[in-house]
Amino acid sequence: MDELISTIVALVVFFGLIILIVVGISLRAKKIAKLRAEKIRLKYADQGIAQKIIDRTIWVGMTGEMLKDAYGEPLKVDQKVMKSKVREVWKYRQLTKTQYGTKITIENNVVTSWDIK
Repeated sequence: MDELISTIVALVVFFGLIILIVVGISLRAKKIAKLRAEKIRLKYADQGIAQKIIDRTIWVGMTGEMLKDAYGEPLKVDQKVMKSKVREVWKYRQLTKTQYGTKITIENNVVTSWDIK
């Protein structure tokens, strides 16, 4: 009987620790998200634009800096320099060695299109 009680106590302690760890991770993630949102709101005077960036919304006309604030640095950038413009494809969410789930096209530092798989 004492062995059963010891086992139950050990399991309760173990699962209690797991719950505390999960809650701690969740609280930390929320704090990081809140700090990110505050930083973006301070950076952009237009709060509508700030909210789009916080929500990680992509739109035509968005600048490269706004895109970095929304999505972070791209994993890969393909660049083509032409006479009148520079076209870049910023790639995010690597699926395989050569495939990416999100590709965003930027011309002269402005988003023109995107493809999300």
